[in-house]
Amino acid sequence: MIVKTLAELAEPDLASLVIRPLDIDPAKIAEGVAEYRQRQVASFELVDAVPDSTRMSYERIRRIYSYGVLDYDLYTVAGNQARLVVEQALRDRFLPFYGGTPVFIDGKGGEHPVLAGRFGDLYDADRPLVRKSWRLKIQSGRHPIPFNGMLSSLLRWARAEGLLGGQRDRWQDKFRILFRNYTAHSEYHREMPDDTAAEIFHLAQLINRLWGAPGETPIRREVVAIAWSATATSYGLAEHFRIDDRMPADATCAVILADPQDLTLGDSFDAQYEMTAMPYQFLWGPGTWAEGAEWVKRQQPVADEIATVDRLFLLPAGRIANDVKTVVRALRQGLESFTVRDSLLLVGDLRAIAWASAIAADITNGHLKILQWNGRRVNYECVEVELWPSDAHQTDSTHVLDYSKDRV
Repeated sequence: MIVKTLAELAEPDLASLVIRPLDIDPAKIAEGVAEYRQRQVASFELVDAVPDSTRMSYERIRRIYSYGVLDYDLYTVAGNQARLVVEQALRDRFLPFYGGTPVFIDGKGGEHPVLAGRFGDLYDADRPLVRKSWRLKIQSGRHPIPFNGMLSSLLRWARAEGLLGGQRDRWQDKFRILFRNYTAHSEYHREMPDDTAAEIFHLAQLINRLWGAPGETPIRREVVAIAWSATATSYGLAEHFRIDDRMPADATCAVILADPQDLTLGDSFDAQYEMTAMPYQFLWGPGTWAEGAEWVKRQQPVADEIATVDRLFLLPAGRIANDVKTVVRALRQGLESFTVRDSLLLVGDLRAIAWASAIAADITNGHLKILQWNGRRVNYECVEVELWPSDAHQTDSTHVLDYSKDRV
């Protein structure tokens, strides 16, 4: 190991300076990269309800990332830590969610309230408080679930209690487990700064959802230009966007209304399919940036603010299978974490609609919420009904939800 002076330790890493935005002042590259990387993660704030234990681990990740300008490998360290803190956040949320006393059910149906001071006490190797055969009682009214305290069961628990939900978020679970395991049993690797920033972005979203930030949190969408070629993608606010030597002058461009902090724009944007983490609206394209810039100057599109809804699609696109058992099995799996707080938006095959409604009603003991489009008000209304109420008087009600057509 080479012992460096303090001045040498404070020198920027050349590898960190190579990967940078095009508009950084060439005379102040190190200062520009340092500011850019800090601003990149500065907006990923946690809600006030997040406890200190989770918050300090998260802030340490952002701090490590900020020092990546001095040592490129710190981007990899920050990314690895972000994957591990996913499990910590779930563990930190578990006991407080039940007031410190979760209830487990044995094989005979007997309930066992378990008082624990720390999550680790539940499955302590020497004196475990929970037996392996016990199942966890779910507050939301769902059936008890197997629970062993590992990451996969923590994610299943968070979905069963309605803390996490949605198609995109559920799809990420297998990668949360895969990358956590890879990090815990890793080999040497190096990570791109933007990939690490995306990990921090997704971690902040998960933590905020666990502590009550709704999936419908409003986001501000700005006018964004995006350009792509066979080998690269570039995007940024349209008013400052330009094609530089890293992109060919005739690169395909589009103008969209999107959250500029959505880091999936760079690797997931697709003009035909919803692939980004946050919803976007297609405004113009495709064409060259010269044409796009002229369109922006002429039309002067403005920013907006919308709520987001992470939807869960129960069946894939296309005709449903002729095998009824296969379809019903897929619907049951899709509705596995359905609760009384969730709503159904029913479109498609009438048979699938009927089966999905029946399964959802069975899960919620007859309490069903259906979203219905109101063309006059240009929004969705939530029709709520008790299909088999406890008393003799059946009740129903309608609630207007502020969901725009672009989001549901």
